[in-house]
This record gives sequence, C-alpha cells and structure tokens, in this order.
Amino acid sequence: MKESIRSCIVTALAPFRNLWFRTNFILFKKRKDTVTKKKYYVAVCAIFKDEAPYIKEWVEYYKLIGVEHIFMYNNFSSDGFLEVLTPYINDSFVTLIDWPVEQGQKSAYIDCVKNFSDQCNWIAFFDLDEFFVSAQRKSVGEILASFEEYPSVVANWKTFGSSGIESRDIKTPVIKDFVACTEDFFWGKYFYNTNYKIDYTCRKNSVPIHSVWIKVGGGVYSSCYF
Repeated sequence: MKESIRSCIVTALAPFRNLWFRTNFILFKKRKDTVTKKKYYVAVCAIFKDEAPYIKEWVEYYKLIGVEHIFMYNNFSSDGFLEVLTPYINDSFVTLIDWPVEQGQKSAYIDCVKNFSDQCNWIAFFDLDEFFVSAQRKSVGEILASFEEYPSVVANWKTFGSSGIESRDIKTPVIKDFVACTEDFFWGKYFYNTNYKIDYTCRKNSVPIHSVWIKVGGGVYSSCYF
C-alpha cells in the first residue's frame, strides 16, 4: 500500500521534476564558446584481456573514424598484445597502462577520467568488440562538436550474432564477417565531456560502465537524459 502511494506521488510530480531539471540545465550548462580545447578532441578508453588477434583492426578502425588517441588498459593479458600495440605506442597514438586488477573495468574507467581528462575534450568508453558507427557518415569529432554543451552522450548498441558462421579465419576482419544484427537498439556506451566533472561519490555512479551521472548546477544528469 505504501509503495503504491509512493508510486502515485512520484508519477504526479514527474512533470514538475522534469521541468526543474531542464530549467536547471539551461541555467548551468556549458557554453560552446567557453569550452577549453585540449590536446585530443576525442579519445577512447578500453580495457582488454587476451585479445591480441583483434587489436589491430579495432585500433585502425577508430583511427579511421577520427579518434585522436586511445588509452588501453591491459588486464592480465598473456598473449602477444604488446607486439601488436608497439607501433601505435611509438607513434603516440596509444597509451598503454598495465592494470592487474580483478574485475577492473570500473576502476580502469575511473582512472582514465582522473588521469587523462585534462588531455581530452571527450573520452569514449568502448570494448574491443564494439565499433562506433555514424549514420551520418561523419567523423566522430564532427558528431560530438554538436554536443559540446552536454555532459555526456550515449551511443546505443545493435547486437551482432554469429551471422551463421560456425568457424572462421581470425585474420578476416570482424566487421566483414559479422554483419547480421538485431533490428532494435539497446543501451550502449557513452562519450564523457571532460569539461564537466564526474562525482563518483554519487550512488548512481556505483557502476559507471554504460552511463555516467554528472552534476550540473543543482541537478545530476545521465547520458540518457538527452
């Protein structure tokens, strides 16, 4: 009974709460003309383990779509990942961080925000089996330039299955072999605007993997809000 009353109150107050959030955001959001340009406009953070056969394709893909730097967190890999990454490290395209932390995805993301936000305007958080695709065929930087006033932007998923392949040559590109996907979009990963600050003491940021909550003025906003 108490829960049903609470639910009715929350529903009734929702329009007023949303109006307050929108008004607050308009008052306290960043202005594009005050955004500080940093060393890299857009970078990617990724944590990986024993994915050496797939690293080169993934790194080259993100370089092709306009990512300027990648922060890669090695999580107990024992394969030949360093041989693959060394050319990119030497070209200053990849920063390699050794991260021997059990279940270290959350802590790696937090470490990247803490240590590299001053170098990047945007940091995206993707795994090595995730490929960002622009429906407008624009570079990722061109897309994000339209969202500079927002704290974060979510990129929704389409999930790809086996495409009927029972066995494959791992030398064949992943994006060439796996082409069959779901029709619907699902909640994906996010781009974080480093001109805003993340408060990890906020209980909503207990698992900042697929979205992040950022304080703006008197409100706390998630990627899903926009």
